[in-house]
Amino acid sequence: QVLAPGHPSSFHFQMEAQALTAGIEPSRKVAAGMHVAVDLESPWLAADEVLEEFEFDNELTARFHTSRKRAEMLLSGLPSALCFPPILPMAVGELFYARANAADFAYSRWLAVSKENIYILRKKRRSSLRCSCFDVAETKKIIPINNVQDVMLTEPAAYAVCGCCVPNVLTRVQISTAGGNGFPSGEAAADPRADPSLGLLEGMVDPQRFRLVVLSLKKGVYPPPNGSALKVVGAPPAVDALGRTLGVAGLPAQATAVVAAADGSAASCSGGGAEALLSQILAALSSIDSKLDGMRLEPRAPAPPLQMARDE
Repeated sequence: QVLAPGHPSSFHFQMEAQALTAGIEPSRKVAAGMHVAVDLESPWLAADEVLEEFEFDNELTARFHTSRKRAEMLLSGLPSALCFPPILPMAVGELFYARANAADFAYSRWLAVSKENIYILRKKRRSSLRCSCFDVAETKKIIPINNVQDVMLTEPAAYAVCGCCVPNVLTRVQISTAGGNGFPSGEAAADPRADPSLGLLEGMVDPQRFRLVVLSLKKGVYPPPNGSALKVVGAPPAVDALGRTLGVAGLPAQATAVVAAADGSAASCSGGGAEALLSQILAALSSIDSKLDGMRLEPRAPAPPLQMARDE
């Protein structure tokens, strides 16, 4: 149905859309003196129903990974290349492009949440020698809120290279999900750029806020960033290991058909709709009982002795 611009419903729809996208910047700004080769336009669509977007400290992340890469190349990369001269040009090139690659990685990350999902996106970026053959493809991961088991925060400590070079300055956020392998380990735990699950987030501006929002959404409420009263958004739908929805929001799959018959939505479960829902459930149970009574088998009378002998 197409609504006229002046129609009241059209006005309310526009107000809801503006409230939904409030606080979400259409594009990202780059710090002065830093150049990137990634798309800075916001990737979120209206269908994503984003409640809040979470920013990263991109400048700090770029500086950290620049220093880390240069230290690794000077301490191990270049000495190894000197032992095998054919790879020396590549090692020198990676050292030269360390700052540009770190900036592209920092500004390629996007993170947002809706009432049902966590959206983690990394846009296409340049890496290594910054040729097209070294490009890193865009990746997007959607984590259902109900599948999140834990959000662990790790404050920076110690050093990132050889135990004495480049101090860690970035807070890490690790998301553990049901059916997953827990938190990243090995190279993925040491460097988020090597984490294929995208569950390791590094350098967020407000990681405590992210954890609060995710755990609150699991309970069906959303804490606004301005500190006002909690907003009830409804419990996210239950999903299985493959991400398939098992039922409508806040209801198990068995109640979905009853709700759809009552009103077509979960809204019928509130107020007087709850009584109608219970009445339909009781009627369905009574019908099942009556059908089971009709299917009961009558006890079979024992056969006479002569008939039993004949049967043998």
